[in-house]
Amino acid sequence: MEHYKDYPAHVIFVRRAFAVIAG
Repeated sequence: MEHYKDYPAHVIFVRRAFAVIAG
């Protein structure tokens, strides 16, 4: 998964989903 730098939106989506799950 070294394409995270090319897909910043994906990182935000993952963190957002993780926050929702942890919420």
